[in-house]
Amino acid sequence: MRVIPLLALAIVAGPWAIEITTSRGSCDPKAMAYVVIENGRVTMAPTPFSQGGQMPLAGVVRGDGLFRARVGAVSATGRVQGTSGAGTWIATEQACSGTWRAWKR
Repeated sequence: MRVIPLLALAIVAGPWAIEITTSRGSCDPKAMAYVVIENGRVTMAPTPFSQGGQMPLAGVVRGDGLFRARVGAVSATGRVQGTSGAGTWIATEQACSGTWRAWKR
């Protein structure tokens, strides 16, 4: 039965804030991103500053909470459950990597 994974996806659905921290390389030391999770898909959330110029984000969240996303040459993996999440990211072209933590808004 897939009731639990579907319920888990429903619980994480909605807007999220993500704090991105660089631990290696010369990328910005800290950054924020805002995304929306809906039906297991992750997309960038519109912001007052985006003016339609959103970065293309391809991301998914599985029913078990596994999170995978790619924005340009940056890839991120981790886990989200309930109202929080955490993981790692890497930007191979910039030789940067770090961690991220997220919370539901």
